[in-house]
Amino acid sequence: MFGGEHEARTPLDDKLMALDLTYVDGQVKCGGWRVVEVSKGNPPSARFGHGQAAIGSNIYVFGGREGTAIDERLLDDMHMFDTLSRTWQLLSTRGPSPTPRSYHRVEVVDRFLFVFGGADGSGRLADLHRFDTRTNEWAKLADGSQAVSPIEGRGGPNLIASSDGKKLFVIGGFSGQEMGDVHVYGDGTWVKTATNLKICRSVCVSCRIGRKLVVFGGEVEPSDMGHAGAGSFQGDLVIMEEGLDKMEDVEVSEGPAARGWSAGGAWRDGGLVVVGGLTGDDDHPVRLADVWIAIVDSAKIAVKN
Repeated sequence: MFGGEHEARTPLDDKLMALDLTYVDGQVKCGGWRVVEVSKGNPPSARFGHGQAAIGSNIYVFGGREGTAIDERLLDDMHMFDTLSRTWQLLSTRGPSPTPRSYHRVEVVDRFLFVFGGADGSGRLADLHRFDTRTNEWAKLADGSQAVSPIEGRGGPNLIASSDGKKLFVIGGFSGQEMGDVHVYGDGTWVKTATNLKICRSVCVSCRIGRKLVVFGGEVEPSDMGHAGAGSFQGDLVIMEEGLDKMEDVEVSEGPAARGWSAGGAWRDGGLVVVGGLTGDDDHPVRLADVWIAIVDSAKIAVKN
């Protein structure tokens, strides 16, 4: 875990945190949080709204923002942390890099990082970029204009790669209103599908587990107070088959509280980890620090605190 906010629009520090998790005899055991010691290099500046993903033993952090306003102190830097040598490195990149932005999403396919959407100084975006971690080179795959893409610009979308790495799914997000549409990118072309979420949402936790696209929670109605308040949230799991021929909404009666703005992702072969987030309402917004794991398979869904 790196960065984020605990007070609205106020970046946390630049420490990298790790949570030790094991899965033994059907039980999840948690060793607690610890600060990752850095042996060399400077960490990224404190930030929130950034994109983060791992490839092998390396963690990549791209963009985000340091300031209060949506267009204030936006970032477009790419950092890498080598977890084996415990070294931070600011990467020198080539090619047409994305504009500085926040609340975009990053997904991994093989050695590539894909960056979609978010918001920059001009507004919400629907562009798609690819970063080659072998050459540190950017390529722009789609500019997000309505002439070539059916996707409205949005922040907080879900971006999930297919199991064969040939497709990218964009699910929901916020484009001035909560969205529930599903778009697929493949062979250089965007296609808007006939599939829609039953409840529109953004800033969810999402990943692929096997051939299932899994989305947890999210904001379903924005706050009138912006980041200083809390809108309305979901606490369900949406599970759709990769072929988009089946979708299931799973209510979790003993799981995490309804929330959005959480961190998380896939864990092991069948787990979804959810860390923290925002819940409550405008009168009592609550920022969370709890950790939950959903074990998702074809037979059952088990949620553990």
